[in-house]
Amino acid sequence: MRQLFEVFWKICLLRKGPQDLPHSGLLLGLALAAHIFMGVILILQGDDRIQDAYTAILGTLLTVVLLSVILQVARRGSRLIQALTALAGCEVIIGVFYLLLGALAIFLGEDADALALFWLGLLSWNIVVVGHILRHAINVNLPIGVVLSVLMTIVQYLVNDFLIH
Repeated sequence: MRQLFEVFWKICLLRKGPQDLPHSGLLLGLALAAHIFMGVILILQGDDRIQDAYTAILGTLLTVVLLSVILQVARRGSRLIQALTALAGCEVIIGVFYLLLGALAIFLGEDADALALFWLGLLSWNIVVVGHILRHAINVNLPIGVVLSVLMTIVQYLVNDFLIH
């Protein structure tokens, strides 16, 4: 378990890629479950827990669909399990930092505006990590992977906003 966490962490640091993870449906299932769980925790805002869960599931589903489309277009569909496992696992790790920052924002209260750059830094880190994963999954350079990651983020936001709100 520790070795798996280390691989995910090194992917987050851009030192390893999705190819360094085992090709395992079970690991993919666990990573996706953790991704949904983290999504629910990160968006718990109101009294509508059903909608929060729906939003988290939709976010994970969109991730699966968008990554699948990108890999199919690039004719790299066989890399889906490892790429999706890496993406879900790394977003869970980055999600922990979002939780810590959220807790700090609650603690700071009105002074939490000072954390805006940290929020932006986490978002940027997430986009670069997904771009890094895409770089390895479809054999492109990092800037192309990051552009695709930004496009994925925009599409997820637009679809989520359209369907949920």
